[in-house]
Amino acid sequence: MQTHASIFNKATLTGLLIIALPLFFAGCAKEKTETKVTKDAKPSTKTVSKTQKDAQSKTIPAKKTPKKKKNKKREKMTYAELSEKVQKCLAKKHIKEAIPYQEEIVSRYADRQDIAKNKLQLAELYFKIKEYAAAREVFDNFSQFYPSDPKAEYAKHKAIKAVFAENLQMDCDQSETEMTVALCKEYLESQHFNTYRKEVVDIKAQCENKLIDKEIYVFNFYMRKHEFDAARNRLNHLKENYLASNESLKPRLLELEHKLLSKDPSSKQHLVAEKATPGADQAIAANNTPVADAKEKDKNYWL
Repeated sequence: MQTHASIFNKATLTGLLIIALPLFFAGCAKEKTETKVTKDAKPSTKTVSKTQKDAQSKTIPAKKTPKKKKNKKREKMTYAELSEKVQKCLAKKHIKEAIPYQEEIVSRYADRQDIAKNKLQLAELYFKIKEYAAAREVFDNFSQFYPSDPKAEYAKHKAIKAVFAENLQMDCDQSETEMTVALCKEYLESQHFNTYRKEVVDIKAQCENKLIDKEIYVFNFYMRKHEFDAARNRLNHLKENYLASNESLKPRLLELEHKLLSKDPSSKQHLVAEKATPGADQAIAANNTPVADAKEKDKNYWL
């Protein structure tokens, strides 16, 4: 027979098992749950991170790239804006870029009382980039429209220098040279212009000598062609336009008349009738030039 003690021990053990087993299974279940949660943690973290980014993007506005300002067309700029553009270009020594803005000012604001300074500056810019024809036109326009302006004499002087820079070779068109002489005469005829008088006189003399060389070149051309009437007309042109103001031309004319007589003796009566160069009558009578050394003095005049 079992004793009371053994019966008690079995009962106690059974009770303990009854209590422990539920706790054991509960512990296992909890451990599995925690493991599952740990495995699912990464995806949930990613989801939360993305959500946070979306929230941040909604709350913090993105930086906008500033739009570039469109360049305003010259036609729509004000006088102040155009003037500012001119000064900025000149500060960078971009002369060609400054000219269109200055042209716009002169064109659109011609009625301004101070427009004269813009015209003068425009002419200076043309001159600097060697646009001599445009420079001459604006300088001459300035001196004519603003004769009482302190810069009028300067403008006329610069107009002369501009057209003088365009002079061509003596066997080409000499219209620019003739224009230079005309501008020089206008300057010298003014009693108020004295600052650049000596330089203008020198330029006028250079241009007249160039025109004389051209006439002699054409004279020799006609002589080679035996067109003596045309050659004689060139001599008459030289006498009428240059002899009075250029005494050094006299020996050269005597040499040319002698050359003409040696090829065309019949020109003798025409030269006398047309008032030959003073001193030429003796040369005609003797059929010899009194200035034989003129040819050696400047061989470039003879072909």
